[in-house]
Amino acid sequence: MPTQVGIFFSKISLTHIVNFAKLMKMKAIYKIIVIFFTVCIFSSLACYSQNASSYYDAGYKAFKNNDYKSAIYNFEKVLQINENVYDAYCFLGMSYGLNNDVRKSEEILIKAIKKFPDKWNAYTFLGDIKRAQHLTSSAIDYYEKAMSLPSMAENERKYFAKLIQEVIKEQKAYEGINASAISKNITPDITLDLDKNIWTLAYLKGNQGNWLMEYGLKGEDVINYKWSKLITINFFSKNRFNTNVQSHYTSFVAKLKNQADTTNRALSVKEIRKTDSEIYFEWSIIGRNECEIVRIFTTDKGLYFAHYAQKTQNFTQEQRVQALKILQSVKQK
Repeated sequence: MPTQVGIFFSKISLTHIVNFAKLMKMKAIYKIIVIFFTVCIFSSLACYSQNASSYYDAGYKAFKNNDYKSAIYNFEKVLQINENVYDAYCFLGMSYGLNNDVRKSEEILIKAIKKFPDKWNAYTFLGDIKRAQHLTSSAIDYYEKAMSLPSMAENERKYFAKLIQEVIKEQKAYEGINASAISKNITPDITLDLDKNIWTLAYLKGNQGNWLMEYGLKGEDVINYKWSKLITINFFSKNRFNTNVQSHYTSFVAKLKNQADTTNRALSVKEIRKTDSEIYFEWSIIGRNECEIVRIFTTDKGLYFAHYAQKTQNFTQEQRVQALKILQSVKQK
């Protein structure tokens, strides 16, 4: 899935955008790199001290030459001398990202939006990072926040409105979601105890041997990644798939570990209970603002993979109890 990265100064070439995309592992970027960034460029560096100006120039030169370690050193020096240089925060955040330290990149960009909440550029860089991690709803949140700010010009606002639709389409393609979200040809052989006044079926695809269904809160747009809580159930027939609970658990945790490592984050996995035919566990990636409780269990027909996810860093005890109650209610007919 592609990503776009804003151009801070007109002097920054598209090569730097491609490099950022490579970091995010977004190969398709080469086909659609188009973005117009109207940024808060300081008319001159006269308001900085001479040392700050020198470090800034050196940092910009290093950034332009793909020497991101030097860029980091110099832009950090700028901010040590003058912590009010918005451009330096953004270049520093980009430099960390291009130097394969996504966690630090996010940290710097978050500092930028906290210190300069009315400037929009850093929000879109954060959106790019989330997009690269396939955290589409978080990416859209950052893009929409940027679009809500008066500092963003109308042409950029139009661009990002279009970009959001592109991101949604790309993520749907990535996940194999098409326009018809609920198939009428599948009848999942499960019962699930959900309050129909709160939850609604948002997605159902596959066949009788392998299907995926999702429930979202009423009023939330699950298909367009506008959800705060999500219940997902995946079925694998024993006639077609390996239905060993431990192997599915090990494979799933390995994928989570890879996601965490890619973004220099820590993964937290806690087993809740475990038998030969069933396992409950809770996981979160520190700083990702999403957590899940998962139940994997087998029956005579195959393996069921049930997730309860919410957009918070961790579950409260009350939320944990509620999630476990719902997951326990998933039963084969």
